[in-house]
Amino acid sequence: MKNWIRIFTVFTLLTGLALPSANAEGNKAEDGVLELLYAQQNAWNRGDIEAFMSGYWRDEKLTFVSGGTMLQGWDATLARYQATYATRALMGELRFEDMQVELLAPKVAMVRGVYRLTREADTPPSYPWGRFTLILRQFSPDDAHGQPVWRIVYDHTSAGEE
Repeated sequence: MKNWIRIFTVFTLLTGLALPSANAEGNKAEDGVLELLYAQQNAWNRGDIEAFMSGYWRDEKLTFVSGGTMLQGWDATLARYQATYATRALMGELRFEDMQVELLAPKVAMVRGVYRLTREADTPPSYPWGRFTLILRQFSPDDAHGQPVWRIVYDHTSAGEE
């Protein structure tokens, strides 16, 4: 009986020590994902679609779904953004809201949220908005600081109703 109590005590202590570490990793991942998305928002609001696209995986396996259309590849996604938002006025100001980050695996996250565009040509309450679901992966370091980077590998964005 004493052995079981010792085993239980050791297990409880080890589990208790491991949980904060796992939670800290989850928070670090969430921070990295949100940092990427806010950098995209800022790039969009500067009118810089190419900088906005740096948040996407630059690969032919990138998947983008919107308006009943599915695109494959970074180049196709960039071309769609450039055609749809050809002018600064069409881009407007982007705001992400209600973002929920869920870590699916150590290097895979899902984000659900709402986007809103504010443009001069639109009148309230008919500003474009919608919901998005993103899948992101963390990749090996590719920046000057040697830090792992998060990239969107799957984007499903749908327009909301007025």
